[in-house]
Amino acid sequence: MNDQRKTKNQLLEELERERERSLALQEVSKKVAGAHNTDEVLDLIVKESARLVGAPTAYMRMLEGDLLVSRAETGMPESVGAIPLAVGEGVMGHVMATKKPYIVENAAEDKVAHQETMAAHLGLGIVSACAIPLLANDLSIGVLAVLDTRKRRFTEDEISLLMAFADHAALALEKARLLNEAERARDDAEEANETLSHFLANMSHNLRTPLNAIIGYSEMLQEEAEDSDNEEFKEDLERINGAGKRLLSLVNYVLDVAKIETGAMDIDLETFPVHLMVQDVVTTMRTLVENNSNVLEIDCPDSVGSIHADTTKIKQCLFNLIDNAAKFTEQGTISLTVSRDTEEGQEWVNFAVGDTGIGMTDEQMGRLFEAFAQEEGSTTRQFGGTGLGLAITRHFCEMMGGRVLVESEVGKGSTFTMKLPAVVEESLGTTAKK
Repeated sequence: MNDQRKTKNQLLEELERERERSLALQEVSKKVAGAHNTDEVLDLIVKESARLVGAPTAYMRMLEGDLLVSRAETGMPESVGAIPLAVGEGVMGHVMATKKPYIVENAAEDKVAHQETMAAHLGLGIVSACAIPLLANDLSIGVLAVLDTRKRRFTEDEISLLMAFADHAALALEKARLLNEAERARDDAEEANETLSHFLANMSHNLRTPLNAIIGYSEMLQEEAEDSDNEEFKEDLERINGAGKRLLSLVNYVLDVAKIETGAMDIDLETFPVHLMVQDVVTTMRTLVENNSNVLEIDCPDSVGSIHADTTKIKQCLFNLIDNAAKFTEQGTISLTVSRDTEEGQEWVNFAVGDTGIGMTDEQMGRLFEAFAQEEGSTTRQFGGTGLGLAITRHFCEMMGGRVLVESEVGKGSTFTMKLPAVVEESLGTTAKK
């Protein structure tokens, strides 16, 4: 009976130890999965390792350069962890090199022990130890060691438990390393992007001045050629003027993209009648639309009323959309239809620019709003285009809390619809005019 009771008690104790170890591993797993502070995880692993194998001391060293540096400890003076230890040197260095656990039953007789470290351990009364490698992608990155003042042999269950803790520690460290690398890569990419954007902004600014001079002088020469009936130079001067304006437009696009990328693009809010703004757009764009023998049709009833938004950016968006429609349409119709509606209690003003041009495939529509994205080479050569206007248009709309929708069918044309809040929130603008 006594033997049976003893066996039962032992089984109960073993079950309790197993339950306790499982709970500890679960807690460590949760910490590894959700922790932002790796040191907290390592401290917990070191303390639980010592507690669950009944040892007073445990510590962890990590590989930094050519040395094993103390990262976490419990029950040990910092001076002991500060003793320099190279890979291959002492018990921990041996474990790093072999990638296998190492058991010390009697520190005074161990052949592998580092002399200075062993002396420090003996001074603390340390007799036995169990050292486990921390492996990440089969590379040794550190060592977890549990030390005891008793002469003892660590059981297979205890070694398995310590190996599980070592795996969790390696996982936490690898997770932290990957996060740090990702953050560095992101910071490097942002810095490179910002540098490029500043470069583009500076280049664009420096190009605009001479371009404006070229356009101005070509217009003066055009007037002189017209006054003197000099037809010989008139056509060439028109080409120079047109090329200068197209290049200036491209430079302005690049400058806008640079401002957007660097976060320097602001919106300036004011309240204004929609029909007056549309009249200005039509006056500016009618000649361009008619160049390809197209007809421009406008439907903007007075009932649309006013909008509280950035008038300059709405105009630029409409310029971009009408220019895009005219570019891909010949001897057709370009339409601008403006309406006002209410969705889910919010009023919207819709600007729909339609054309009867070449239309697009679903694949082409999927790339529409990517900066510098263009159609295939033959289309680009025939119709031109920079791939910037639509990207800028969408960004401006989103800055004002709106969006751009597109419908298209190959051979039948396309319709781009800007949906803007009738009242753009003041928090989205830098200044607000009444």
